[in-house]
Amino acid sequence: MTDPVLSEFHIRSSDDARTLDQRLRHWSEETDQYIPDHLSLEVAYNALANRPDHTRIMAALFDLYVTWIFSVLDYMKCFSALRDMNREGASHHSILQSQLAFNCRIASLSFYTSYVLRLRAVWDKLLGLYVLLVEPRAYDD
Repeated sequence: MTDPVLSEFHIRSSDDARTLDQRLRHWSEETDQYIPDHLSLEVAYNALANRPDHTRIMAALFDLYVTWIFSVLDYMKCFSALRDMNREGASHHSILQSQLAFNCRIASLSFYTSYVLRLRAVWDKLLGLYVLLVEPRAYDD
């Protein structure tokens, strides 16, 4: 049995793309997560609709966009962790002298690692999208 949360979906219409844009904005508001301004998925769909492989490109674009959102959020968490370290005075203590300094540095390491891995994924997905746009047959090779 397929998990409905993980089930495959296809962006087959401008309405589907608009719905995903709305869902992202709603998620952003509901979770209080910042989403940077972006080219709407609906506009992208309309620009790509005449291509025979537009659903595949839209899936790649959506994947890239969501990964980029999370990389931006991880980047913001890095600065938040540094701000917290400085505000609490933890940056002036060794991790051996202060549990707070240790906690802040572990949190920073976690956020930095997540950011770097997501940024790498953004570049991989961006290259994949480029190949899909320019030479789609080479994507599967």
